Amino acid sequence: MSQTAEPEQDVQLDPRLAAVLACTEEQELEVLHEILRSGIDQGWFLRPSLDELLWPEPRQVEQFFDLLSGRPNVRLTEGDPWALTSPSVEPMPGEEPGWVVLTQRCDLVRPFRAEPVVEVARARRVEGTDATAAKTNSPRLVAFREDDEGTTWAADLRQRAWIPSSDCCPNWT
Repeated sequence: MSQTAEPEQDVQLDPRLAAVLACTEEQELEVLHEILRSGIDQGWFLRPSLDELLWPEPRQVEQFFDLLSGRPNVRLTEGDPWALTSPSVEPMPGEEPGWVVLTQRCDLVRPFRAEPVVEVARARRVEGTDATAAKTNSPRLVAFREDDEGTTWAADLRQRAWIPSSDCCPNWT
């Protein structure tokens, strides 16, 4: 029995993805400069509300990236304030789970055409065998910080989501 492919059709984009597409070059440049100035990097911890996270369907992702391909490549006009140093490492705020940035800093400041979203993974405190696995060879838990109580904060790669770059800056605390 053979299967035929469904005809290509546009899908309704999530409004947050549509907002990325609607950003002007000036707005995009301001977002990228804010990300640059903030020091956001891989391993940055945050607690966005669930409605700030995206889990788009594969057809939405494909259409979104197709539409992005027509955007111009903007270029940063500010120098990197962190080129010779790094932001200070702050203690983890509280014990509640959150999300950790997976996207590398060099990609966070790339034009929306190339990197329009920030990938995040669920982050939580782990102990015992989960902590050991996260620090050594786990394909699903990745340690990113130990706290003073001997527990480890780990990203759970089974739970990933996106935050549109255009939405992230005011919420990155």
